Amino acid sequence: MVMGVMLWTPGLIPKGCFLNGEDGHFVVRCHDDEALHRAKVLVNIEFSSYVIGARVFSISIYLVLTKLHGGNVEYLCLDTGITGHKTTLEKISREYVME
Repeated sequence: MVMGVMLWTPGLIPKGCFLNGEDGHFVVRCHDDEALHRAKVLVNIEFSSYVIGARVFSISIYLVLTKLHGGNVEYLCLDTGITGHKTTLEKISREYVME
């Protein structure tokens, strides 16, 4: 949404480009290839900064949650209702070790 605002706000359009009214809506056009290249580079930089920001935010949230709940993890075996479940796991682990 912010990228759209940046592209279609007249004061924020890249140098060498302009808004052109076509068929009832506005389209951003550039005077030459250099201006078009400049506009594409600016959009790529803006998109990359949003991707980097999202990654930094995600990693920060992960680190905070790990710090808060990292030492409180307790693993338990779920009761599946299968009789002899433990012996089956022991047999499989013994067979795997013997190979």
